[in-house]
Amino acid sequence: MAEYIAYYFQTEGGRAPVEEFIDGLDPAAQRKFFFKRGLLEEFGSRLPQPHAKRLEENLYELRFETHAGQTRVFYFFDGKRIILVHAMKKKTQKLPAQELAIAVQRKNTYLAHKG
Repeated sequence: MAEYIAYYFQTEGGRAPVEEFIDGLDPAAQRKFFFKRGLLEEFGSRLPQPHAKRLEENLYELRFETHAGQTRVFYFFDGKRIILVHAMKKKTQKLPAQELAIAVQRKNTYLAHKG
């Protein structure tokens, strides 16, 4: 049984951007995502590279490759909850600062509304 449970971040308008992103992927890419999400729910912060990578304090990326290239799903931990806040197709070697900024902003929004 999974030790953690992953949840999609929802905007104030009720949208779930990561869920929308995943829904837009082809079926093979979706299967890879759900497999990696299962590993994440089982191992949490112990999930090693190449599956996951720590970006900064309590912000990580779930990593998987599709026929279209590298895909990243950004997340953080809230106790035993994993909050999936942003997703992207990676097109460059370096993580674009604006993509990281979106993940951080959504994390901060979640934490502010939680408290």
